[in-house]
Amino acid sequence: MRTVAIIQARMGSARLPGKVMKGLEDVVGKPMLWHIIDRLSRSSTLNGIYLATSKNPENNPIRLLCAFEGVRMVSGSENNVLLRYYEAASRTEADIIVRVTGDCPLVDPVFVDELVNYFKDNDCDYVDAPPSKGLIHGLNVEVFSREALERAFVDGQDDISREHVTPYIYRHPEIFKVLEYDAEPIYRTPDLRLCVDTAQDLALIREIYKALYVPGEIINTKDAINYLIKHPELAALNRDVQQVLVSRTLDEG
Repeated sequence: MRTVAIIQARMGSARLPGKVMKGLEDVVGKPMLWHIIDRLSRSSTLNGIYLATSKNPENNPIRLLCAFEGVRMVSGSENNVLLRYYEAASRTEADIIVRVTGDCPLVDPVFVDELVNYFKDNDCDYVDAPPSKGLIHGLNVEVFSREALERAFVDGQDDISREHVTPYIYRHPEIFKVLEYDAEPIYRTPDLRLCVDTAQDLALIREIYKALYVPGEIINTKDAINYLIKHPELAALNRDVQQVLVSRTLDEG
């Protein structure tokens, strides 16, 4: 079965515009999005990596990066991310899709492989390790079948699903086989943040890359988590940032 990661990324961001293409280039020579692509390339279960951005001209820096790095890309709707994923999935001919967001510069290829293998072993439609399982913010990865995405595209065109892609799937366990993965304890540190939504988040990631990055290698995500545990003054940089979460059920709104 063909498994493809689709990274959603665009320059527009309410809290930190242009974040995917800045913040790390002066520290380690490459922008944040480049590191996400590089890290996913170390996965043993992925057969390809695609990037899904929007047609907005402000995303030209993303298109240039993809062209330079040889990453296949789809330009689609600015606000309907579900449509963007649907169009990207059609191009990839993937059976299994791994959804990755462009604000997770420490996405873990080992964790990606764990989720993909769990998905395959359990013959399901969707799997993730949600906040209810205590997953650290910044390792958020979802794995789902192309068939589930196609049904969500047809039947799940509500505002939440258009923005967040998968709510229709995990909110309808009567239709889809939805599983939650129990990550290792080291990954279950929900009081820490490794995603980049704000300037405070970016300041923290910069400190991690300054301390741990070695050219030609990638930072071990577990090492990054342990580094923050040992340096609580750094973890405090973004402790007050509020994560925007989508409810898991329709009853929760």
